[in-house]
Amino acid sequence: FVASANNEAPYSTWFSWRANDPGWQQPWGGGQVWHWSGVRDLYYYGVFWGGMPDLNYTNPAVEAEMFATATYWLDDMGADGFRLDAVKYLMEDGEIIDNAPSTFTFWNRFRGHLDTVAPDAFTVGEAWDATSIVLEYIDAGLHTCFEFDLAGQMISSAGSGDGRGVATKMDEITDAYPYLQYATFLTNHDQQRVFSQLGQDPGANKVAAAMLLTLPGVPFVFYGEEVGMISSWTHEDVRRPMHWTGASDGGFTSGTPWQSPAANVGTNNVATMRSEDDSLWNHYRRLVQTRAASVALRRGTHQIMATGRDQVLAYLRWHEDQAVAVVHNLHEADVSGWATQLSSSRLAPGPHAATDLLTGEEVAAVDVGQGGAITSWTPVAELAGHRTLVIELVPTSR
Repeated sequence: FVASANNEAPYSTWFSWRANDPGWQQPWGGGQVWHWSGVRDLYYYGVFWGGMPDLNYTNPAVEAEMFATATYWLDDMGADGFRLDAVKYLMEDGEIIDNAPSTFTFWNRFRGHLDTVAPDAFTVGEAWDATSIVLEYIDAGLHTCFEFDLAGQMISSAGSGDGRGVATKMDEITDAYPYLQYATFLTNHDQQRVFSQLGQDPGANKVAAAMLLTLPGVPFVFYGEEVGMISSWTHEDVRRPMHWTGASDGGFTSGTPWQSPAANVGTNNVATMRSEDDSLWNHYRRLVQTRAASVALRRGTHQIMATGRDQVLAYLRWHEDQAVAVVHNLHEADVSGWATQLSSSRLAPGPHAATDLLTGEEVAAVDVGQGGAITSWTPVAELAGHRTLVIELVPTSR
């Protein structure tokens, strides 16, 4: 950047320079994007802030260098792929700063490069936008993108105790995306941590984690969610060191971390929660292990099941010969007098044994009707507040 500012070859056009500030504003309603350099009476372009100048990807030399960088990480360093930040802002077409046509064509070329160098490489893009826009980046060649609308809905449902929004959003996503080709998450490094968003309520956080790790898609967990790290909305606060222990440095380093851990480090850390069977950390662990062992949870379709209660969200996951029914009580209060219903499914007619994969306990069996219909099935008479059932259904002889 310094060489470019001084007009030194070959870097003079590796960044974008102009003699005046045209007054463009950040698309999210923030501040300016052209910044005074103090060198050669020029302004430079940096969409996020003045300390982060944007590379000029219209320069073929910049593109070639970044493609070479990708090759280095894949071939020499053994990376399996890339998490691509802020994919919406890579290039600009005039005053079009985000989602510019040239940005989509760049990502298409980037995918072509990866397919040549490392065909098995995996990409996940951060396109912080509505589902309809995110889909355009899948079309442009990214393998997956983070599904922000669903993330917000999962947190909202865990906070309100009403599962209708998640059910509706999942049906929309299923219709919109190529099969399972989206990345699910709760929060990321630019958002207030989910433990704080949900009022530091372990139960609400457990059910949010359960939705994340039992719904379709490719799930990602932002470090610290599994121990309930807290934060304000500021970037620095969100990115505090991981809480490995309850020590003053969080067990993060033998040196001095760039920031202190969050205020709840004494209770919400891996070392403490590891020994508590009912902790949030162990809940995440069980969910991850259960998903990894279940092809239906990893790769299966989903069908929303009616429950007669807004606080009870249920869906059937199915892949090949494995079926798993997932039931969440999104509210803190226990619920009774509920039953699941499904007009049709791929389940074989007849009785099915039912086992909760999270606990290993048998629950009430279900008798599946013609066409895979479930007319009224209550796995447990009373579903405890914030409890999740992950029930494998196995046909049995009459």
